[in-house]
Amino acid sequence: MVSSASRIIYRLETIVQHDEGGRGLKDLIQPAGELEMAARALQRASSPIAILTGFPCLLEHTPPTETDGPPGALAIIRACIGLGKTCILLTDQCNAAVIQAAVAADSPYISASLQIETFPAKSEWTDVEICRLRRLGCEVGFVVAIERAGPARDGHYYTMRGRCMDTFVAPLEQLMSLTRPAIESLGIGDGGNELGMGKAWERIVGSASIPHASRIACVTATTWLLAASVSNWGGYALSCALAVVAAEIEEKETGPRTWSFTSEGDGVGPWKAGTDPDQWQARRNEWVDRLVPSEAQASSTLGGMVAAGARDGITGERTTRVDGMPGAVSLQMLRRLRETAREHVELMGERSEV
Repeated sequence: MVSSASRIIYRLETIVQHDEGGRGLKDLIQPAGELEMAARALQRASSPIAILTGFPCLLEHTPPTETDGPPGALAIIRACIGLGKTCILLTDQCNAAVIQAAVAADSPYISASLQIETFPAKSEWTDVEICRLRRLGCEVGFVVAIERAGPARDGHYYTMRGRCMDTFVAPLEQLMSLTRPAIESLGIGDGGNELGMGKAWERIVGSASIPHASRIACVTATTWLLAASVSNWGGYALSCALAVVAAEIEEKETGPRTWSFTSEGDGVGPWKAGTDPDQWQARRNEWVDRLVPSEAQASSTLGGMVAAGARDGITGERTTRVDGMPGAVSLQMLRRLRETAREHVELMGERSEV
């Protein structure tokens, strides 16, 4: 028996795994179900949630930060905050200005709620950085790494072209070994060199579709791995999956009721329960609006990043393109994912199917 929630999350997963960029995504994709398992685990996880992002692959530019990663990270953070969780975003010092600009452009509510921790490159680490990361590791209840540089088998960090990024990258993957043993994690990536791709390492190094695969493949695995055509899209898909799961849980636990904003009404704040069952369908739709960024919010986030110096990781241009594709393509994908998640609320009455 497959629940309607599972069916829709599977569709979300399938949508973002169509290889739009022709980059050999098939060699990264795990068996179906990674998105749903990760979303359900994240929904259950205790705060704070650690979000790792930042891929400083534009080595000739300052800052060297690309446009893929932070928008997806902020989509996940929005969803977590909407579920009542706190979040800590970890990144490299070289990405700090871009990350802060993205957060400021996204939402004042998120900006006021989010803790940001930046770390210097590995060559500059002292006991201070190690102790700080260890302290964070003892606090977090779940780790999400999205478009986050991960170490290859030689310990170095590489771009898709096989260029070394060590002068910029902090070894934030060490957080994975510093957390409590039971802490679960999700990696989201699109190339094979991102944190979490160790779960597919053998397939990646044997891939004929990924240039420099044997050199760049990340060896660090996460509990779950979501390969997406663009990592930001994986972040959008996770936020949609969290909305689907939240709606399902709420209906099962509380039955029909109405809800309304009690704060600024920016799509993130607290809610107040009512009693009119006629508006239950609208409440289901509101989960998507509450947890998933709108196209306007996503566009603002991307624009804020570019204004702070972020560039397209493929062309190197200071533009809202992401992985070589126009920003409008990402907004179209976000719209499609939101619409797919909304289909779930239409199907919630169908408890299961054979």
